[in-house]
Amino acid sequence: MKRLEIHSVEKGYLDPCDLMIHAMFQILVDYVEKENPFKYIDWDYDEQHKHSASEIKSLYKWWKERLVRKDPYEDVPDRPMEDMFKKISENLVQFVPCEDPEYLEALDKAGELEEQYDREDKENMHRLVEIYGCLWT
Repeated sequence: MKRLEIHSVEKGYLDPCDLMIHAMFQILVDYVEKENPFKYIDWDYDEQHKHSASEIKSLYKWWKERLVRKDPYEDVPDRPMEDMFKKISENLVQFVPCEDPEYLEALDKAGELEEQYDREDKENMHRLVEIYGCLWT
């Protein structure tokens, strides 16, 4: 039985929607690094092979760069807890929305970057699925 060890995530819980991309690209990384397909396969055989080789290399490179990409919320300043909640009674607090324009702008930028990352992730997962049949040695 083969076991997939996912090296790009730390121990602990990860939502399945977040785990999926790590599992998919761990398979690609293992294929490139352990099976050495560029040593054994004639990727110049035809246009499909050439395209697949190009995609494998491109996706592998993208994944390695993705692992060190910037956290979209890195530049959003932390709000002190006392600024986030207002005590209503002894056992009840109310959330206080932030009205600081700099904070809100940083939060908007972070949200836009997170959406961009999400689109990029989905596009590259789709690209990997399109060539999955070529991942053999």
